[in-house]
Amino acid sequence: STFFPVFFIFFDVNNITISGLYFTDKGQFKCSTKGGNDNVVFEYNVFDNDITLVSGYPNGAELMFNPYKGSFNKNLTVRNNRFLSTGGKTYHLFLTNIENLTVYGNYFEGTYAQVYADSIMFDDTEDYGAIGDIIIENNEFYNICQYGIIFWNYHDMNLKIIK
Repeated sequence: STFFPVFFIFFDVNNITISGLYFTDKGQFKCSTKGGNDNVVFEYNVFDNDITLVSGYPNGAELMFNPYKGSFNKNLTVRNNRFLSTGGKTYHLFLTNIENLTVYGNYFEGTYAQVYADSIMFDDTEDYGAIGDIIIENNEFYNICQYGIIFWNYHDMNLKIIK
């Protein structure tokens, strides 16, 4: 299935797998800003779009898990996806208030435009970027303009980044 512009899951949707979707144009996947999305698997999806940041972040992210302050998502898996940004300023993954995350076997491609852009952003806008077990393994980054992975904040995190 092809999605434009936004695929959204609501508060307290748990134990779900999102697989085999194709996001075009300004296609995005977002979780509820109330959090409560636990045990979510996002696999075998493709983002092939031209999202750009709109007056800052996080509107310019392809895959967003960013609940408001005091809320969080637990046990997320992002594996075997392709993120092909054709636009300028964008994040592939924008994450905040995440507890336990696995990012495995994904392909991240940027435009190498002379603009601010990161692939995986752990932001601390609300409370913290990440806690718990954070495993980033066997991913490929190509033509990324700024940072492949950036942590603005974290607490009590067990981090493993493996090629």
